[in-house]
Amino acid sequence: MKRMYYIGYMLCLLLAGCVVGEKADGLLEQRLSDRTLLVYMGGDNDLADETDEKLSALAEAWDRFPGHLLIYQDKKGADSTRLLEVCFDEQGEKVTKILAKYKQENSASASVFARVVNEAMARYPSVDPGLIVFSHTSGWLPVGTAVVPGGMTRSVVKDNHSEMTLQDFASAIPDGQFNFILFEGCFMAGLEVAYELKDKTQYVVGSSAEMLSPGFTPVYKQMFPLLYKKEADLSAVAAAYYDYYNNLEGDYRSATISVIRTNGLEMLKSQLHAAESRVERWEWIDRSGLQSFDRLPDGQHLFYDASAYVERIGSAEESAAFDEALEKAIIYKAATENFMSQSRGGFTIGDHCGMTLYIPDATAPALLTERKKLKLMQ
Repeated sequence: MKRMYYIGYMLCLLLAGCVVGEKADGLLEQRLSDRTLLVYMGGDNDLADETDEKLSALAEAWDRFPGHLLIYQDKKGADSTRLLEVCFDEQGEKVTKILAKYKQENSASASVFARVVNEAMARYPSVDPGLIVFSHTSGWLPVGTAVVPGGMTRSVVKDNHSEMTLQDFASAIPDGQFNFILFEGCFMAGLEVAYELKDKTQYVVGSSAEMLSPGFTPVYKQMFPLLYKKEADLSAVAAAYYDYYNNLEGDYRSATISVIRTNGLEMLKSQLHAAESRVERWEWIDRSGLQSFDRLPDGQHLFYDASAYVERIGSAEESAAFDEALEKAIIYKAATENFMSQSRGGFTIGDHCGMTLYIPDATAPALLTERKKLKLMQ
């Protein structure tokens, strides 16, 4: 993020020590109908202060929703890593309960992330839980790839100098685990990302471009009633985020957001492969005028509009089929007209199909090698 900035039902109750809500009837069937929302905050980096801000905002936004809110917070300092629950105690007071404390650990480790997910789901089993991830992120790109002026990518989570790759992040999640994964970070609305996670979650919410601080924090209160509906209203969540930033001024009026249905991605993969199969040499692809979403100089971009790219290299039939599949996969998308236009590398947004793609570059063989490892390319 850019800074401008299982275990039965009764055991679950004993572990939690919190009142679920006035309408809880004590039946396991009822419990499994509630949504557990896990917020994973990897903030042992320059985002440490922001994790505290988000924790306060999350607690304030919580109400007697039909479910649970668990927060894993990692930030700088000893004994600062905790698993928390925001809930109401027996006196009806809202509390942020410490469920577990951990010694200093690497929140960018896939094993740590997997443990947190398993702990949360064992504590509160849920038919369709949700996950919010907050940290520095950079889509599918490998560690250390420059994407913004003066900055480096941070994969999916960054902890000091450690980073979690997209593949490790996906491997740590059991298949079919989440109803949705919402990324509070940069460049996570890529087709590469969505396809890697298609067996893990039904929906991905993310940004094609950078996500300005404080991300979703200002709209948590609007988000929570929508996220705890029987069917989470992700389009309304994304719209609340977009509307907030679209009403700001200057560089702060910069936002891209998409809601991606992951069971609609196979046709996109098929048409992408068909179009790329006829590319003789990557350096011959004319990138001029193609919509990009990073603030690197022309010719060095790493995130291009997926539809514009396929239209450039594919046949009319392939492009039309790709766009038709996009309409089924993208259930919401929005973008401001400009993105950080008053800062170095700022750009105008003319095309925004809702997903990005990396265009291979023959002068970056390491990225070509890493790209081939993606499920999208297999």
